[in-house]
Amino acid sequence: MANWSVKPPTIETWLFNLPRLAKSTQILPIYSREEIEKWKEEFHKINTNYDSHIDPWEYLRYAKEKGLKITDEEAVDWVRKLDVDGNGQVEFGEFLTAFGTRLDAQK
Repeated sequence: MANWSVKPPTIETWLFNLPRLAKSTQILPIYSREEIEKWKEEFHKINTNYDSHIDPWEYLRYAKEKGLKITDEEAVDWVRKLDVDGNGQVEFGEFLTAFGTRLDAQK
């Protein structure tokens, strides 16, 4: 049974931990508080157990809920591409760096 006593972190917690999560303080000035909050919401659409990282199986579940037909291997590859520190998971800082940059590049 799932442990539903875990509460999602507050924006203050994310802001405090963001440099550690991203392994760099360089991304902090790029985003406003509102933008970080928006990206946190997107992150938690995939990371539904609030354990501060996305693993391949969470991404696979999310993709299938969205109607995407992806394989286990493709989910692992998605995580591998975003996983800067090589721990097999996507932390919020890595997620923000990958997708925030991609949106900025589209402007």
